[in-house]
Amino acid sequence: MTSDGLASYPLFLVGFVLLCLILMIFSYYAEKKRREELLLESLDLGLTFDQNDPFSIETRYEFFSWIDQGHNRTAYNVMYGTVDDFEIKAFDYRFYTMESGHNAAGNPSSNESRHDFSAIIADTKCLFKELHIKPEGFFDRIGDALGFADIDFESDEFSRAYCVKGPDKKFAYDMIHPRMMELLMVDRRWSMEFKANCIMLVLGTSNFTPDQIKDGIARVRQMMALIPDYLKQQIAIGGASQ
Repeated sequence: MTSDGLASYPLFLVGFVLLCLILMIFSYYAEKKRREELLLESLDLGLTFDQNDPFSIETRYEFFSWIDQGHNRTAYNVMYGTVDDFEIKAFDYRFYTMESGHNAAGNPSSNESRHDFSAIIADTKCLFKELHIKPEGFFDRIGDALGFADIDFESDEFSRAYCVKGPDKKFAYDMIHPRMMELLMVDRRWSMEFKANCIMLVLGTSNFTPDQIKDGIARVRQMMALIPDYLKQQIAIGGASQ
């Protein structure tokens, strides 16, 4: 290396360190601003905000396919409280996976990848059979891993818009009747999962805006209102049949 190269090397290193510091500061203030927005939104919705996770969501709800992924799983920025007669938790979620590949020399290598998304979980007074509803093209890897065949509906438009999977076709048809289809077709961004006494909603693979949290909670309320009375009686906790 020439003397000029040696002289420029420290300058490059200093520039790189400064760039990293700028990015860290920007990230810190962006996260701080988001927490402040979520706090204001939680007050507006009558919910409680906690920067941490008081519920151990990564273990309490690991029966959901979205939660039970990767390692170093963490929920944070949790908004929670009662809406109608169910308990709501809206939160950010992060997990890591190891991706296998090859380095520049062609040798096997592994890289850790970080994944972030936001979700809403509603604890209800119903016991749902497992059901997955997702826009076509979203979370395909998760859907393929479930082992259930796609469930088709009489509406070709709905079947093209959504991939529906579950072990009980009758339950899927009871839940997704024409009026429920109309609701789901209005806003096709949401992926939904029903399991145990819970509903989980995910919007894409990024963090919610405060308005999207409000939209997601509204969607839970609308879906619960559209469950037919006969089905609510069958799946009600302590009801006639489970």
